[in-house]
Amino acid sequence: MSYAIEHENERPHEADGPYRTGVYNTVAEAKAAGERAAKKDGLTNVIVRDRGDVVSIFAGNIVSELVEGVWHDRGIFDVQNWWPKLDAETRAWLLEHAEGEIPADVLHRIVAAGGVVPGTKWETDADYRFRLPHEAVDWIVTQRD
Repeated sequence: MSYAIEHENERPHEADGPYRTGVYNTVAEAKAAGERAAKKDGLTNVIVRDRGDVVSIFAGNIVSELVEGVWHDRGIFDVQNWWPKLDAETRAWLLEHAEGEIPADVLHRIVAAGGVVPGTKWETDADYRFRLPHEAVDWIVTQRD
């Protein structure tokens, strides 16, 4: 999975509105780039999204948001928060299949437990193939023991 940063463009002499930049291999790399951009351009809000290899703004789930210098992790990455809210059947399925593609019915159960920020692209895109981020998979795998 890859990650991108987005922000409201506040640069003089450029069009206002959402702006997406960079492709990063890890959330940590994207956050570091977001912090640099915020500092350099005086941005007050920067968002990290998954699916960083997609050019379109708003593509992917919100992973984390930098608001006034503080990161707020959200969505699917908060696995330790939504995991206990899943039913036993879904947890058992994820323990065996977390590394693969997540079918829509399982994804909807994760969302219902608070796992993904509502309003993201996958909710209306029937062709969207969802995989859990590596960080979430790694955490789930530790629950097997």
